[in-house]
Amino acid sequence: MGNFLSDTLGIGIGTVQIRLFEDRIPWGDVIAGRLELSLPEPVDASGVIVGIRARKRSVRRTGRAGTAIANTVVYDVHKELSGARHYGSEGFNFVIPLPSQPPSLRDISRDLADLVTVARAVQGQFDAEPTWVVYGRLARPWKLDLTHEVTIFPIT
Repeated sequence: MGNFLSDTLGIGIGTVQIRLFEDRIPWGDVIAGRLELSLPEPVDASGVIVGIRARKRSVRRTGRAGTAIANTVVYDVHKELSGARHYGSEGFNFVIPLPSQPPSLRDISRDLADLVTVARAVQGQFDAEPTWVVYGRLARPWKLDLTHEVTIFPIT
């Protein structure tokens, strides 16, 4: 099965591919797709996982000319499609729900959200809209997982 280093790092082991049936999904709808494993040889893994994640990039002024950039996960939901076993080249259909509204606006009113945005801009803090992805992973214990992600565009 190759040498230890390439196996541990996942080099030449194969690929995980996410295929979505639609990439513009309304809030509150489900994301449907297929996760494909392309593995030339069987691989031991603890599971196949699919999920949806939103990351928000923030830029903060930290002094006269300094800036700090942070990427924060604001939403992450995943589910296991299959458990621990030997995996070969195969595919898994999946559906995973998109939240009914963006997480950043879920707990506060729209007027308050606008006020917070203006206050942050005055302080030199700028937050981009979250970037949403659907990700798939072949989880391999004590080794690097095989992963793939696809950007989605939630719409209102």
